[in-house]
Amino acid sequence: MKVSLSPNFKYLLFVGSGRTGSTLVGQILNCHPNILITNESRILQHCINTDTQLISHVPKLIDIAHHEFLNGTHQYDKPEKQQHKNKWQRDWKNTAQLSLPEKSTIRFIGDKKQGGNTKLITHSEDKVRNALSKINFVPITVMRNPEQVFKSYLRLNNDLTVSRKTVFNDMLTGYSFCKENSGIIIRYETLLNDPAGWCKKISKSLELEYNEGWKEVVCNTVNSSKKELVLNDEEIEYFRS
Repeated sequence: MKVSLSPNFKYLLFVGSGRTGSTLVGQILNCHPNILITNESRILQHCINTDTQLISHVPKLIDIAHHEFLNGTHQYDKPEKQQHKNKWQRDWKNTAQLSLPEKSTIRFIGDKKQGGNTKLITHSEDKVRNALSKINFVPITVMRNPEQVFKSYLRLNNDLTVSRKTVFNDMLTGYSFCKENSGIIIRYETLLNDPAGWCKKISKSLELEYNEGWKEVVCNTVNSSKKELVLNDEEIEYFRS
C-alpha cells in the first residue's frame, strides 16, 4: 500500500524532555490517516552530521514511518533489542494488534526524538534551523508533571543532579521553542485522562478532519489506569529545592 504526500505537508518537530510520554504520542499520531511519525530515526541529527537538508530525506522518512505503522513494535522484539526496550521503552504499545484506519494523503510527517532534538537545538540551533530551512515545520512538545519525569530519569541513571537538570533544561527549552515558533503543546495527563477529548483538540490544532476510527485506536491504546511513579521524601525535597 502506497501513501501520497500532500504538496503542502509540514514536518512535526518533537522538542522537549524525554520520559514525558512522547513515544506513546508519536505512536498514536502515526495511526492517524494523515500523519506519519517515525520512532527515533534521528533524521535531524543525521542532517546536521552530514550538513544536508531535511527535505532531501523525506522519502526515506515516509518509508520508515509507514513500515512502523504497518508493523507496530515488532522490530523491537528482537533479542538484541530487548535490553534497550526494557530500559528505555517499557511502555511501547503494540499497535499492530489494533484495527487501524487506512492511510490517505499525508499532511504531517515527523520523527519522535524529543530529547535528542532538544539537545541539538541547545547546542546547534543555527544548524538545526539551516537543516529545516527548506521545509515547513511545526514544533510539538509533550509536557508531563516534572516530578514524574524526574523519577523516570532517576530510575535509569540513579543520579539526582543529572535527572533534575535534564528535566528542567529540556522541558523549558522545548516549551519556549514551541511558544516562539507557534508550536503545539501536548499535556500527557490530558491524553491519559481524556483520550477522546485529546483527539478532538489535537485534530483542531493541526487543522485535520476529526476521525472516529483514529479516536477508537487512541482510546484502545492509551492506558488511563497507569500508576504514577512515587518519589521518596529525599527525592521530593531535592527536586523541589
